[in-house]
Amino acid sequence: MLRSLSKSEIHINVCILILQLCFNFTIIGCSIDHSSHRDSLFKNVSSSITNITFSNDIKENDSLNIILKEYIYNGGGVATGDINNDGLSDLFFSGNEVSSRLYMNKGELKFEDITEEAGLINEGWATGAVIVDINGDRYKDIFVSQSSIGGLRESRNLLYINNQDNTFSEVGDQAGIAETNDATQGAFTDYDKDGDLDLFLITHEYDDFNPNMIRPRRTKGSSPNTDVLFRNDGMAEKGNYPIFTNVSEKAGIQYEGYGLGVIINDFNQDSWPDFYVSNDYISNDVLYVNNGDGTFTNKISSWIRHQAESSMGVDAADFNNDGWVDIMTVDMLMPENKHQKLMTGDIDYGRYKQLQNYGYEPQFLRNMLQIHRGLSPHGEPYFSEVGQYAGIYKTGWSWSPLFADFDNDGLKDIFVSNGFPKDVTNLDLLNYWTMQINNPNNDLKSYLDKIQEYMNDLEGLREENFLFHNEGNLIFTDSSRAWGMYEENTSNGAVYVDLDNDGDLDLVTNNLNEEADIYRNDLIRDQENILGHNFLKINLKGAGENRDGIGSKIWLYVNRRLQYLEHNPTRGYISAMNSTLHFGLGEQNKVDSLRVKWPSGIQQVVHSIKVNRTITLKEQEASIYENKKEIERQILFNEVSEELDITFNHDEKPYNDFRYSPLIPQKYSKLGPGITVGDLNMDDREDFFIGGAYRQSGKFFFQTAEGKFRSKPITDGDKKEEDMGVLFFDYDKDGDNDLYVVSGSSEYGPTSKYYQDRLYINDGKGNFERSNKVIPLTNSSGSCVVAADYDKDGDLDLFRGGRISLTLYPNSARSYLFENDNLFKDVTESVLGLSKIGLVSDAIWTDVNNDQWQDLIVVGEWMPITIFQNVKGSLKKKITLPYKGWWNSITAGDFDNDGDTDYVIGNLGMNSQYRGTKKEPMQIVYGDFNNDGYIDGIINVFKEGVNNIRKSFPVPPRDELIKQLSYFRKFYDDYDNYASASMEDILSHLKSEEYQILLSNETRSMYLENQSDFQFKASSLPYDAQLGPVFGMHPYDLNDDNNLDLIITGNNYNTEVMTGQYDAFNGLILLGDGDGNFEKSDLPETGFYVPADAKSLASMYKPNGEVMMLVARNDSTLLAFDATEYSKEKMIFKPNKNDAYAEIYYVNGQKRKVEFYYGSGYLSHSSRKLSVNNNVEYLVVYKYNGDARKIHF
Repeated sequence: MLRSLSKSEIHINVCILILQLCFNFTIIGCSIDHSSHRDSLFKNVSSSITNITFSNDIKENDSLNIILKEYIYNGGGVATGDINNDGLSDLFFSGNEVSSRLYMNKGELKFEDITEEAGLINEGWATGAVIVDINGDRYKDIFVSQSSIGGLRESRNLLYINNQDNTFSEVGDQAGIAETNDATQGAFTDYDKDGDLDLFLITHEYDDFNPNMIRPRRTKGSSPNTDVLFRNDGMAEKGNYPIFTNVSEKAGIQYEGYGLGVIINDFNQDSWPDFYVSNDYISNDVLYVNNGDGTFTNKISSWIRHQAESSMGVDAADFNNDGWVDIMTVDMLMPENKHQKLMTGDIDYGRYKQLQNYGYEPQFLRNMLQIHRGLSPHGEPYFSEVGQYAGIYKTGWSWSPLFADFDNDGLKDIFVSNGFPKDVTNLDLLNYWTMQINNPNNDLKSYLDKIQEYMNDLEGLREENFLFHNEGNLIFTDSSRAWGMYEENTSNGAVYVDLDNDGDLDLVTNNLNEEADIYRNDLIRDQENILGHNFLKINLKGAGENRDGIGSKIWLYVNRRLQYLEHNPTRGYISAMNSTLHFGLGEQNKVDSLRVKWPSGIQQVVHSIKVNRTITLKEQEASIYENKKEIERQILFNEVSEELDITFNHDEKPYNDFRYSPLIPQKYSKLGPGITVGDLNMDDREDFFIGGAYRQSGKFFFQTAEGKFRSKPITDGDKKEEDMGVLFFDYDKDGDNDLYVVSGSSEYGPTSKYYQDRLYINDGKGNFERSNKVIPLTNSSGSCVVAADYDKDGDLDLFRGGRISLTLYPNSARSYLFENDNLFKDVTESVLGLSKIGLVSDAIWTDVNNDQWQDLIVVGEWMPITIFQNVKGSLKKKITLPYKGWWNSITAGDFDNDGDTDYVIGNLGMNSQYRGTKKEPMQIVYGDFNNDGYIDGIINVFKEGVNNIRKSFPVPPRDELIKQLSYFRKFYDDYDNYASASMEDILSHLKSEEYQILLSNETRSMYLENQSDFQFKASSLPYDAQLGPVFGMHPYDLNDDNNLDLIITGNNYNTEVMTGQYDAFNGLILLGDGDGNFEKSDLPETGFYVPADAKSLASMYKPNGEVMMLVARNDSTLLAFDATEYSKEKMIFKPNKNDAYAEIYYVNGQKRKVEFYYGSGYLSHSSRKLSVNNNVEYLVVYKYNGDARKIHF
């Protein structure tokens, strides 16, 4: 009996829906001639051949529609398995308004609908389904989860026991799993390792809360949307089904969430299955980690740094073949510009921060691809999100992501189903119909009529499903059309399965309001076609009630390469795969070895396996298998800050840059801190200083004879400046180190007194006093400070970079060149030639052309790499390299051992929507468009437009643009006009004299090989260095092979909300080969684990000669890494303060140049000491003035 809704209740539903909607998708119709795609990998096989006519049809009415029942179009799932043990996989489709259907596979892709005779007709609103042998009788049973769809149906879950004669008996009530909240999907696993299968059930029950309303998280089990864990307590006394007990509260399953996807995997490899739940709306995803004692702990916040905002389906698999399981969740970001702009309104940074204040983890609007990076030094897994780098982050209104090797090349590809019958997120339509529906003159009938008119006005969102080919190195190529995904439909649940047993994986989708799709994979059409597409399929036979070996793990080795699978059928979206595991092997014609670990813990190894067949592994043939003891690898670093009393927490005060400049790409108020190293109290031990944030004192750390540290703040007063670059140098030539501190950030206006830099004079004992008379006026927000005797007069001169003026962005901030003449003298214009260099982030003094004059290289945002050549003390000769980027940092070293200095420049990286190339540069168009004295900048990037034609489009959504530029409201009075506007269209409303343009044609972090005479060969750093913004960098020979390696830190947590924080870096070691090439060294070998928003990076030495790395992180703790064995037998050379560089001569005839820097890397000044090993014969050391001396070892 349906309850009538009042007008006020309908009004509430309409308002809630409008608040929930963030995106829009429109349809671009096209006619496809499928006859021209005969060579595609997949062919959609007609129902006239398969006899599969299932269609998940839904008919709207005044009580069943998207306004009143938002989840009506979430669709149905697919489950596959061999229900009659004939070796062929059968198909079960869950139906919403229609009954679910079971199709028996008769071979050659022909099926028979046996639903009626099997006893499977149901009238409930079925959501997910699993085919599983729940009672251990070797016949597959069927579990179906059901929803009440907001009270319209009975949410009673179904458990169909296979009677072994192609009929089933429903025993959900008797088994104890029928009555739950609205259920989405079930997943079976032996979570307590007692030999039988337990049930984890995700839910999505409607309640009285607006699901996107900010409120405290419900983490104590009080929400009706809390998931459910049923423990299998063994078989019923009378009956062939198990009895389940709800143990959710006892097990710690307590977090709320609108669950849409679940994947079970042993993510930390501790032999206990864990649960990942992808949740819709405001609720975060949950990662329940199995504690091994029957309880679970949600560890998603410590393992994963950000999530999708509206997570739909989820899958987990080892797609990069490193032995660790990666995770993909999908969201609703459309692949092309117009749909993105139509669905996106105001971007509220305040709401984003408020959510975090309420305890929510960061969420962003796109698909997420989380790479498992192994275990941290603390023994916990950690992930890096790389969806934008991989190219899979925008696939429309998506449902089911699936990892599988569709072309049998040994790498898992990605399938994504998508589509929605009603495009409810067109903001123009929403605004119009909100006014119509909420007209106060409407009576109830008019109200309902307006809702129906609105529904009729909505177009459908029929989309092509996506297929991404795995190219290796974390890159996927969109191969959807090339592989046969031509049909535009609304697909929800999906499975991959070898329906015709030919050795490749077919695809099946459950579609709304149209027949299901059966995609036949034609990779292997016959035995002649199998060459190069080899495979191995594996069936598992468990010994107990877990007959299919669910939870088993398989490691497969071919030609020293690994593939890893974990057998967990439920994956994607409300669907479950069959129990046959599939490995693609490419051209490999033999498997060297295969190891299976059963849930019971016993293992077995099989060697030399023939390919292109199905093998069966039996648990009863396994035995206790001991892994070979792993070879102990030498760890490069240990984190030692606590044991050395190095305690500092950089504490940023909240400040919202976007309130004043909504169109900037990041906050500029959180760019510090910097670190500088030197001996402060003349005890021949190195000390250091770290800068503070606004209203936080920086701190000195003095090294004791025992190698520990005592600290002292630089000031006890109320400090208004934000410390940026910091530098120890002997300003007054009295033999001790003085301290220069740059004042920066964006909290103040363009000429604030709080941008005045500070110089602190050392009394030789480590006591510092600020001098107010030495430094000229600096009234622009600064970044770096670096020193050198550029004029060869015997003292150190300074370059101070200008970083930002928030309301004038991207106009250049003023930079300074200070000549040391007892007092510093501003010689910027007379010696450097200009002060407005750009948005400078870093600089380095270096002798580029080996003429013994210090040149200056400056890098920054929207800047080319800029070299000021030193011509006998004049720096007016400017050389700009053609690489314009969002450069963060620069460091230098002779990486190819050829006697000159090469350079590494840290950039934004490739894991971002902001990408620029030579062919498709990223631009910013800027000017005072409002005539209010402030500069407005519109960033534009190339995107797919109508008919997939790539054009340059503005990045900001319409509301964000108009928030800062009200001038454009008259041209773009609705979302549709703006969504169709290219950057060329935007510029048509401006006069050319009203704006300027800066561009970025390079976002990769780069290595520049010095080829003499200011010529360079540029190459990209390895892909691991492109996963985020690079800030800290330091060259050092870590493995004692006489070649410089590279230590890197990075990330940026302060971006605008649409992009989301860059957090994929965890610290990176690149080992150099001496020829300018680099290779990543994995964390277990390095111990160098640096999560969070890392900035400066500096080296220093302990009294025993061991090197230590200091890592400063914005708004976080300072880290200190003690180098281990490799640094203990090195000799230390301490240069004089006016030494510029040295040439190292090795006993084998090798030669390398090393410069001694006062500032290198982002806001960093490392020790100027040089460590050398026993392979060094002698050094030739040069002063700034060219004088040389030889030092023998």
